[in-house]
Amino acid sequence: MQSIHQMIPVSAKEFRMRVRAARRSLIPLSIAGLIVLSLPFLLVSSPPLRRWIGISEDMAGLSVCISFIAIPVFFLIAIRNVFWRYGLFCPRCGPRRVHVNFINHVLRRGLCPKCKCPIIAAPKLGSANRHS
Repeated sequence: MQSIHQMIPVSAKEFRMRVRAARRSLIPLSIAGLIVLSLPFLLVSSPPLRRWIGISEDMAGLSVCISFIAIPVFFLIAIRNVFWRYGLFCPRCGPRRVHVNFINHVLRRGLCPKCKCPIIAAPKLGSANRHS
């Protein structure tokens, strides 16, 4: 695999492989996130657990509010980092300027949706149909 920081367009097959690998690596992160997200709700719904841990009902409610804010931010940062690690960003715009439908747009058109930089290399027309 070539370096993710090069401005050389990759093939469509390579880009699809990177997308699949990135999505596979997000599965354990999503499972862990669901477990962490369910903990504050468990605290609110279980008075014996709250007494055992030693927090009040107000603190449990506050933990739910904080989790509604912090967990989505954490996941957005984690997803951006996973996409950066697999090179699923425009080399010209960088990983900080990711378009919402970047992957779908690149798979359809082969270009960055913002700066129109080629992400997927155009296939060579004459190489596939050559007969010796």
